[in-house]
Amino acid sequence: LQDATNLPIISFTESDVTMNERLEAQLELQLNTRSNKPVVARVDLIDGSAKHGRDYNGFKTPTRNVERTQTVVFAPGETRKSLPIIGGRTRYASRSGSCNSIFMARIDAMTLQGARVVSDRSHSTVPCSPEVRPPMPPPPPPA
Repeated sequence: LQDATNLPIISFTESDVTMNERLEAQLELQLNTRSNKPVVARVDLIDGSAKHGRDYNGFKTPTRNVERTQTVVFAPGETRKSLPIIGGRTRYASRSGSCNSIFMARIDAMTLQGARVVSDRSHSTVPCSPEVRPPMPPPPPPA
């Protein structure tokens, strides 16, 4: 059995990620050192004020399926992995200007193999777009 203190540490490269205007984001995972064995981690997306199926859809996969859980395998020697996330529909700002919503990504420490985790969370912000209003009609001609 390998001593846990000698295992690489897995973490997110950023603790806060914002989706772009196309409602996509990249979560980046990293190992602090190379491993000579595979490292397997499960990453879960968890609702906050952003809700699955409304504000974000999940991890982008090679198939059309969009999942809330993604298993990541670092091959021996690999130290970085990118996990693309797809957003939901565009949200518009309310009159108060607020509508940004947040969901979280978490590394599941219970299923982690070949590494240890110190900080297991990253927050993702789904920004809102400015409210789109139709242009004002021209004033009536003078009488």
